Amino acid sequence: MGQKLTDADRDEFRKAVADIKPLRTKPRVEPDKGSRRKSPARRQQTPVPPPAPVQIDRTKNEPLWFARTNAGAAGRSLETGQLDPDDTLDLHGLYEDAARRKLEDFLAASISNHRLCVRIITGKGLRSDAAGPILRPMCIDLLKTDPRVRAFCTPPARSGGSGALDVLLVD
Repeated sequence: MGQKLTDADRDEFRKAVADIKPLRTKPRVEPDKGSRRKSPARRQQTPVPPPAPVQIDRTKNEPLWFARTNAGAAGRSLETGQLDPDDTLDLHGLYEDAARRKLEDFLAASISNHRLCVRIITGKGLRSDAAGPILRPMCIDLLKTDPRVRAFCTPPARSGGSGALDVLLVD
């Protein structure tokens, strides 16, 4: 760039655009001063209640998808199985309290290690008693209310299906 235009270049440009008609423009309308929105500082902040726990039919292991508004393109990549997990936590065989502590520690460590996507293996709960699976619903409730989680979903069947959860974490 940096070169100056010659008179020949200017003449050639004028010839090239000579037949072009300018767009019709509408006259500018001044906004009504009374209809302006209040600035965010003057807007009254209303607290957002925490999301309700996910209601799960414990007899079914159906695909699941949850995302906050900030999930973006990475959330879509997670949902379609295009985002591979950076780390995995296997909760098979743990009691609920131990699994909860292990999951909370794992999420904290994953955030501090700048992991974007992690996989949590809960198992399908096929050996659970009549009450149904325990770990998967606990994990879902914890992930849904944890602000460090942007989105989570059931991974594709080839990657664990309903026995696992892929989790997208905040940056």
